[in-house]
Amino acid sequence: MSTYLKQIASFTTNPDRTYIGQTFSVKEKCYDVIKSVVLYLMLSLIACIPIFSVLKLIDFLFKIDMAQVRDNFVKKSINKSDFIWVAALLAPIIEEVVFRLWLSFKKRDIVISLTLISLLIAVKLNGHHIYQLQVDEIIKLLGIATLSGIIILFLSRRIPTVEITNLAFKSIYWISCALFGLLHITNFGTFNWKIAWAYPFFVIPQLLLGCILGFIRIKDGLIWAIMVHCLVNFILVKL
Repeated sequence: MSTYLKQIASFTTNPDRTYIGQTFSVKEKCYDVIKSVVLYLMLSLIACIPIFSVLKLIDFLFKIDMAQVRDNFVKKSINKSDFIWVAALLAPIIEEVVFRLWLSFKKRDIVISLTLISLLIAVKLNGHHIYQLQVDEIIKLLGIATLSGIIILFLSRRIPTVEITNLAFKSIYWISCALFGLLHITNFGTFNWKIAWAYPFFVIPQLLLGCILGFIRIKDGLIWAIMVHCLVNFILVKL
């Protein structure tokens, strides 16, 4: 496990496209999935130390139970009957497409990611949360997104492909990992500026997960990153 941790840490600190184009067996990819889930759970346990310390400090100084704030907001954001399938399947798929599909820098993948992002923004501007919608409504929206993506992809065929430099790849990769983690600050509802300094501590597990998923997405492919994400969320929901 220590070797795998060093491999991910090395890639995270110096991401490159070495793995792109390489072929790995299904067996190797399955091992990567298992190792990634176990590694994340181990790192999360360690991350609980500073997180719980900050939670206790906030409770002592400001009389705010941030753990309760998060739980209440999540319950309002997701229909109770759909909680497991949303958390363990839908959310991982949406988040992987939004944050990591386009890391291939293929025009098709970029279009798909941008289309889904546009759809999520449109839903939010209409005063809804994607996970509050009913299953049939989500399926309809995904169908619309798919059709829109196909149209946009067809129209973008004449746009020339831009070569990505190694420096650009590193910067974009780091931004992807950071945004994935920071996005989960929204799990705590309305941003409280009095404790703004504490929010980065709350999302340490998501930042770690973003690094692991980014590595898997580049090395093994998006499907395998989704599998890791689904397994992690399923385990956390069941705990």
